[in-house]
Formats: sequence, C-alpha cells, structure tokens
Amino acid sequence: MNADCETKAHSPMHGAWMATLLSLGLLIVGNITWFAAFLDRWPMVSIITDSLLGFAIGFPVLCVAHEGLHGLAFSLLNRSTPGFRVQYGIMWSAMMPYAHPIGAMPARAYRIGAIAPGLLLGILPMTYALLARDAYVAGWAILMISAAAGDLMLLIHLRGVPGHVPVEDLEDSIGVKVRWDLVRSTKPDEG
Repeated sequence: MNADCETKAHSPMHGAWMATLLSLGLLIVGNITWFAAFLDRWPMVSIITDSLLGFAIGFPVLCVAHEGLHGLAFSLLNRSTPGFRVQYGIMWSAMMPYAHPIGAMPARAYRIGAIAPGLLLGILPMTYALLARDAYVAGWAILMISAAAGDLMLLIHLRGVPGHVPVEDLEDSIGVKVRWDLVRSTKPDEG
C-alpha cells in the first residue's frame, strides 16, 4: 500500500456489524424518546396495526431515498470533477444498500454527502415532529436517524482530516482512503 494513503475502514462484515449495533442503539434511544413524547397521542394497538403495512412499503422507499440523497449530494458537490460518478448497489453479505462515489473528492464534500440523508430524512423531520407533536413523522424520523449509523461511522473516521484533503470511498467495505499523496503539504507530522 502507498505510504501516502491512509485507509480508514472496517472489513465488510465488521463494518456492517458496527453499523448495525450503532443503528440499534440509536433506534432504542429514539424509541424511548418517541414513547415518552407521543404515547398519550397514539395507543399501542394503533401503533402495531397502522404501522406494519406502512413500514413494509415505506422503509424500502426511504432506503432508496437515503441512498439517492447520498448520490445527489456527491454528484452536485463533484460535478466539475472529470470522470466522477456514483454507483448504487446492495452489499448482500450485510443486506446494506449503498451509494459508492467513484473518484477522489475533498473530505468536506464527502462529509456533506455522508450527512445529507441523516439530516434531511432524520434530523429535520424529527425537529418538525417534536415541534408539531406529530408522532407518525417522529417514528419515521427515528428510523431514518438509526439508518444513518453507517454514515455516522464514516464521519467519525474522517475526524481530524482537513476538508480540502482528497478522500476516496472504499468499494468493498465501510470506510475511506485519505489521499495525503495528492496534497503533501497538509499531512500531519508523524513524530
């Protein structure tokens, strides 16, 4: 491996398990918050009967929207980069859909692309739901926040990397390659 490239990644299954555990943790905290805020407005029987069909239809649609927002953000932020494109797929071993940007991009653009779905499908709808006391939107927002756990892992991997330093998404695992070799003067001292 090139000494000027730093790979920040987990193996495919280790990364998937880490993302799953983080997702479950976020889901548990979110559900506790939901029950505390909304149970008086939506009885348990209604939650179970109304939600199963909605979940069966809505969750796959929101998963596609989540990955589509990644791709849209990556594409918009890198539209002047020659040969840049986004590949979509499913990591079947972990049952995880993905949007894989192909090509190097500034860490700042990668961070924005990584956070876009969690912010637009999770945090902003949750803010609305809490202000409007909308239990239905809050439930979906909690689910989308927990679905952004893998994205949160990527943001954690990139902490300390300056925004202008090029990074590349890894094709076969959850992680990034920091391309210090493309911006030599910004690599932190290794002393």
